[in-house]
Amino acid sequence: IMKTYLQSGDVLTVIAPAAVTSGEFVVVGDLYGVASASAAAGEPVEIKRSGVHRMPKASATTFNQGDKLQFAAGNFAPLDSGEHVATALTAGVDGQTTFEAVIRP
Repeated sequence: IMKTYLQSGDVLTVIAPAAVTSGEFVVVGDLYGVASASAAAGEPVEIKRSGVHRMPKASATTFNQGDKLQFAAGNFAPLDSGEHVATALTAGVDGQTTFEAVIRP
């Protein structure tokens, strides 16, 4: 291993920008991922930056499997002008509040 290598980057420790619960999507600047534990605002929390996770979506929001998604206001939505942070593994169906997402590292 090269002398400069530190870690894979799949799990990173960040400072929680607000109180977070385990399984919640966390955004800290350009870093994002799924919280592995609960943490108070200002406390360290590990985030998983890849993999498939069950994530929230607004009930009326719809998208297809394979669509690029952004995260805003606590929910995932089809990519518009935000950052591509995940891809829909399952379709976002009207009336559902969760779906399966592939987190984009």
